[in-house]
This record gives sequence, C-alpha cells and structure tokens, in this order.
Amino acid sequence: MRWIFIFIIIIVIAACKKGDTFPDVPIDIEDTRVLGHRGGGFYDGLPNTFEAAVFGFEHFDGIEVDIQMSSNNTIWASHDAYIDGCGLWAGGCFNNVSDNEILRIDTCSGFTHKYVRLDDILVYMQKNYPDKYISLDVKFFDGCSPSLFDINAMYNYYHAEFLQITAMLQKYDLADHTLIESEITQFLDLFVETNQDYHEYLSIFDDFDKGTVTALQKKYDGISYKNDFTNSITADHINLVHQKGLRIQVWTTMDSTQLADIKKINPDYIQSEVYK
Repeated sequence: MRWIFIFIIIIVIAACKKGDTFPDVPIDIEDTRVLGHRGGGFYDGLPNTFEAAVFGFEHFDGIEVDIQMSSNNTIWASHDAYIDGCGLWAGGCFNNVSDNEILRIDTCSGFTHKYVRLDDILVYMQKNYPDKYISLDVKFFDGCSPSLFDINAMYNYYHAEFLQITAMLQKYDLADHTLIESEITQFLDLFVETNQDYHEYLSIFDDFDKGTVTALQKKYDGISYKNDFTNSITADHINLVHQKGLRIQVWTTMDSTQLADIKKINPDYIQSEVYK
C-alpha cells in the first residue's frame, strides 16, 4: 500500500511539472512572425542600434532589442549591462552612467548612434511600422544590476524601468504590438498586476516544462525559449503551450535552413538572424 501511495505522488509531481494540472484553453494559431534579433539580425553594422532597428523593421515582421536603463532612468538599447570606456573614462555599469555620459562616449568612440534610446526606436516604429512587432528583452546581470541581496534596490530599479516602458507604450499606442521578455519574474509580475493587456514572456534557457508551469502559474502571456543543440524545440512543445493558452517566442535561428525548420512547427515568433 505504501508503494502505491508513493507511485501516485510521483505521477502527480510529474503531471504538475508538465503543466497537465492546468486546464486546456487553446488559442487561435496565427502565422509565425519573424523578428530581427538584436534589431537587424545579421545586419551589416552594430546590433541594437537605430540603424539595425530600421533595417529590421524593413526586412522582418518586427524586431527584438535588448534594453538597459541609465542612472537617469532612461531606457537605452544595449545587450550588455557594462559600457566600455573611452579616452580617460574607464567605463561603468549602465545603471550608474548618466545620459550625458552615454552621449559623450558615442562622440569619443567615433560611432554614430552606437547607443540609442528606446524612445527613438518606438517613435520610428509608431510612425512607419505600427502594425509590426517589437520584443523588449529586459536583461539581468548581477554584476551591474542591483544585488540579489538588496531587495529594495532591486524593486526600485525594476519598478522604475517598468514605469518608463509602460509610459512609452501608452504614449505611442504600441502595447498590443510589444512583447515584454525577461527571466526576471518580479519584473514581469509588475505588468500582470496592472490588469492591462500587456504581453509578458518568461525567458527560458533550459527546463522547458518548469518554465511553462511558471508562466501558467504567473498568468503570463507566453514563454521565450532558447533553442539550441542541448534544448531543441519540437512540435510537441509548441502544441503544449498553445493548448494551455500560451504563446511562444523561439530564439535564435542562424540560417535560412534552420529558420524554415522552426517555421514548420509554428511558434508564434522566431527571433532570427536571417529573414528568409
């Protein structure tokens, strides 16, 4: 009898991990949209720049950009939390660098628009491509972001970033075409708590089942899944999340063959280096 009881517990735990305890709420399946990774994919220039974003909007169904926040609470496009030094300036963490310092770094480095404000990208999108999509990848790097051990500092930082993003999406009426992507559940929760129609995607780097269950528990709109040789996405994965009412972004496809293969299993979005 004891072994039967243990066996039942194991089945329940396994079912919970796979999301089987959540009701089926199938969603309408739409055509897969391809987003330019870091703005323009294999754009012949710097990623996460205004020029990359322009290229991405021209050639893809939309773009994905990585974002950071300056000490002025301004959102900038950048994958790295650390800004390289230039001249006599040694460099520093984005959240400790002012907007004026960022602009001076651009001038010093000789690059045009090396760093671009998210506001400038959204202005361009709203004016030229309001029906396309943008995925905002909110990064967490412990080396620069507030420490995990300072809960108040973390909350204040991500709450300020949340306020900046929501203000811009409302200003340009782009909330319905914007995906908020992050591994930071505390940050995504802020969007859910507004009871507004924001689109939250939990970034998953390994355990698909665990990430899917978390997204369902947290009432996010979907997941953003890293597809690579150790974590290969399948049609079963896609069907599962769609059956449970979630949408999915898959990243990153590196060539046309891989893009075509991923399209066949019909994820909602693919972050890609190539557009065909």
